[in-house]
Amino acid sequence: MKKYTETEREADSLLAEIRKHADAIDLLNNAAAAEVEVVAARYGIALANRQATLGGLEKRLVELMKAESAVFFRDLDVVNLLHGSLIHGEKRKITVPKTAVAKAKAAGLTAIIKIVETIDRDKIKKWTDEKLLLIGATAKKKETFEYDLGRPEAGERRTETGEKHNAGIQEEATK
Repeated sequence: MKKYTETEREADSLLAEIRKHADAIDLLNNAAAAEVEVVAARYGIALANRQATLGGLEKRLVELMKAESAVFFRDLDVVNLLHGSLIHGEKRKITVPKTAVAKAKAAGLTAIIKIVETIDRDKIKKWTDEKLLLIGATAKKKETFEYDLGRPEAGERRTETGEKHNAGIQEEATK
């Protein structure tokens, strides 16, 4: 059996606390998700029905405004009614064909052409420092700190010495 140093025991204690809280968070997230499903099921059908009805009513109103625009909008852009306003306007919509870039180039209108050039960082990640210098890039070492909880199987816990023993994980997570 390996004897841990004081520093290793402290780190292991922190990992145990992290595990306890991570497991508790998992339990809470699962409980919350279950409740959300219940609430969504309770209100989902009513909401879907209302949204479908609303969409249909909005479509009918727009169709009515289009069909009767001469009646509603005689010299007006806004008609105020008891429950709201009807608004008529025009928007400019531009349709650009796939051949527009070639035609713009041919006409000398290169100022309207947007060209995006960038370095593919995934491709240069494996380059040597010498090759990176060719393009003015540098690589630096970055110190990283990570941890692995090594999730034990259900009902299994590890002691300070790393030995396995069975215990109720859920019991600990709910404390």
